[in-house]
Amino acid sequence: MEKDRLKFSIKVRIKKGEDMFGPGLIEFLERTAETGSMQAACEQMEMSYSKGWRLLKAGERATGKVLLDRKTGGSTHGSSTLTEDGRKLIADYKEFVAMINKTANDNFAGFFAKWEE
Repeated sequence: MEKDRLKFSIKVRIKKGEDMFGPGLIEFLERTAETGSMQAACEQMEMSYSKGWRLLKAGERATGKVLLDRKTGGSTHGSSTLTEDGRKLIADYKEFVAMINKTANDNFAGFFAKWEE
């Protein structure tokens, strides 16, 4: 049986004042873009609509940008689409997280290989 090895895990949150966003908002934006619905995105993520709304508002306050173009109208007429800023935020966040993970991965063994012995 192979011995368990040390691993690292990084959760990146971006903060401005009291507002912050991270992987939850990014997933919410992606799922909303896929479904065209904030409600459907919340259901897929098994969270309340009010929590999804709070994630979105915190992200919009932190960035100072509108991330979703929302059209009200209830379950059959409403829709939500990513704004250009929303698309850019997802791309920049993912690129930043990938860079952090690569840097951490490249340096992890130098710090923790001795703890595997």
